[in-house]
Amino acid sequence: MRKILPLYFLLFSCFQLLAVTVLPIDALTLRIAHAGLLLASAFLIAFERRPHALKLAGAAAALTVYGALLLRWRPVALAGGVVGPLELALAGAALIVLLAGGLLCCRSLTLLAAVFLLYNFAGPLIPGLFGHAGFSLRRVLRFFFWGSQGVFGVGAGVSSTYLFVFVLFGALLRAGGFTQLVSDLALRAVGNSPGAPAKIAVLSSALLGTVNGSAVANVATTGALTIPLMKDAGYPDAYAAAVEAAASTGGQFMPPVMGAVGFVMAELLGTGYGAVMAAALLPALLYYGALLLATHLRARRLGLGGQTFGPV
Repeated sequence: MRKILPLYFLLFSCFQLLAVTVLPIDALTLRIAHAGLLLASAFLIAFERRPHALKLAGAAAALTVYGALLLRWRPVALAGGVVGPLELALAGAALIVLLAGGLLCCRSLTLLAAVFLLYNFAGPLIPGLFGHAGFSLRRVLRFFFWGSQGVFGVGAGVSSTYLFVFVLFGALLRAGGFTQLVSDLALRAVGNSPGAPAKIAVLSSALLGTVNGSAVANVATTGALTIPLMKDAGYPDAYAAAVEAAASTGGQFMPPVMGAVGFVMAELLGTGYGAVMAAALLPALLYYGALLLATHLRARRLGLGGQTFGPV
């Protein structure tokens, strides 16, 4: 299994890179294939420390169901969107696999999505402005999985094109030692100023956010270094964690690589991603400038002077 997993992710990455560069793949085919491969990845990663049978069963279910969707979507499109019992059964299975994979990766968001899913059927029970006549299960499944506005809508389109490529690029940079370079640059910039550890946390998170776009990955990468530094320098534990969390959160809107919402905004607004980056640059700089000022003032208040670090 240890040899199979790297091979699977390598093939997944190669397929995605070819799909957005040279392979003549239509949008819906790419989105369905991307969703199936991504769900299989979710099962493989989530069950990393559990029996291999669970890994393979979940991944096989995702690949089988979404592979069947991939084979049937063109006949459905040629038939004008008319679906039969087979297509509805596939859509129901795809929904179950999707929710199961979501629960393994992000339980809170999946539960929220389930609430909105149930809203389709609970409309007649809700009085007032938010009530509605309700939708049939057939209509919901058809809309979600047999068109380009449901599961395979804008979000899947952004994830299967721009987002995956940028995430892969960031992973390659981290594997090549870019994280250490970021820490060294931050250390050079503020290593001897008051409250240096907190400022290093802010600057390193900002620099890493330029190629990451993920607050969670930012905390996991820089927090292991900066939080102990801040605690050793005399900052309270809660404040050290708060500085790292706030600094890493800003990485989601630090150009050029922002979180998924940046790509979704560009798609929904019908504008280039460069315009979204330009609009985000000033707020991001002001955000990190305010964090640096706050950490500097807190260091002065605590009486933390400059610190000299070893050679970098």
